[in-house]
Amino acid sequence: MSQDREQNFIITGATGLIGSHVLYELVRLKAMGSITGNLAVLTRPKSHSGVSSEERIRSLLAHPDAPDYMRDPEVAACAGSVITISADIMSPNLKDQLSVVNDGSWYVIHCAGSTNLFSDHKAEIEVRDTNYNGTLALLKALGGRTSKFIYISTAFSCGIREGIIDDNYLDMKPGEFRNPYERYKFLTEKAVAEWCNQSGIPWQILRPSATCGRLLDPPLYVTTKFDVFYGWAGFFNKYHAEGHDFGHVRLWINEKGGLNIVPADYVAKAIIEATKSSFTEVNICHSQPLMYTKYMPIMNKKIGLTSYEFVSDMPSGKLTKFERLFYNTVHRAMGPYVCGDLAVYDTKRLRDILKSENEPNIELGFGGLIDFAVSREFKSQWV
Repeated sequence: MSQDREQNFIITGATGLIGSHVLYELVRLKAMGSITGNLAVLTRPKSHSGVSSEERIRSLLAHPDAPDYMRDPEVAACAGSVITISADIMSPNLKDQLSVVNDGSWYVIHCAGSTNLFSDHKAEIEVRDTNYNGTLALLKALGGRTSKFIYISTAFSCGIREGIIDDNYLDMKPGEFRNPYERYKFLTEKAVAEWCNQSGIPWQILRPSATCGRLLDPPLYVTTKFDVFYGWAGFFNKYHAEGHDFGHVRLWINEKGGLNIVPADYVAKAIIEATKSSFTEVNICHSQPLMYTKYMPIMNKKIGLTSYEFVSDMPSGKLTKFERLFYNTVHRAMGPYVCGDLAVYDTKRLRDILKSENEPNIELGFGGLIDFAVSREFKSQWV
């Protein structure tokens, strides 16, 4: 990153997995002198526990699970200059609450959002209000403060597609969506592009795939949330820890399928490097998905699931107690992914942007990711 990078940044969702690592990276770069502008985060207080927005961000920046570089004295000093905007993106007073950043123009990295993968009405309302309506509310409130709007979407917003998937989703007709989350992410992308084009604001849509704990910056394997494949593992780990016997479990998956996984620190570095590029759409994915038949045996062993088999259809006949519970809960969210066809993403654009970082070895690090999750009982200790 060049030394003349005089740019202000606002981050939403800074207490989430991706947003926190974007903030860490920006603080580190500011300490290095690679960026010289102001850093601000928009976050809401935890009203139920009385923790203020400022306290949340201070805790985040000094958290024991933060990357080791955050304990460097110069980086820690820069962390103290981060501006906290205490607000909710759905607040009717958001425009006034943003007045603390009236001076200058800002790159807005919008990470906040719901990742609810269920398909029921409650989930649809959540992703509609948080992801779609919340993003539009933020755009309206920002007004002329924005010199570039960077929307963090998902690689799955194209829906179910065959073949090699490139970066230009807005030019294609999306496939069938697996859930409301994917559909509203795609609709939000369209709305962001339309709003920014009409307002004369440069924009980018960056799309990470399934995001796991760190694999580049120590301490490794750290994650702040346990969803997607972590949620699958956490289901069995909970009952194993309580001493329950699963019996024999039939796991319905596509044995020729796999999940595209990228670590949070790799995603954060890609986001920051992408902001310097002219690309309007970038998929932040791994060049190779991790095959289910590769990672599930590793995961199952670590969570105490020793008697199982993969099946190509919903198990027939009478389900066991744990099979019924599994298919009525976690498989409702993950089933459309683990039973679907293999998705492969073209990563040429990403690798052109992120030449300075080698692509992480997900298969090599996968066991450590699950070990970390088990050690935390699949419960976040974040702010």
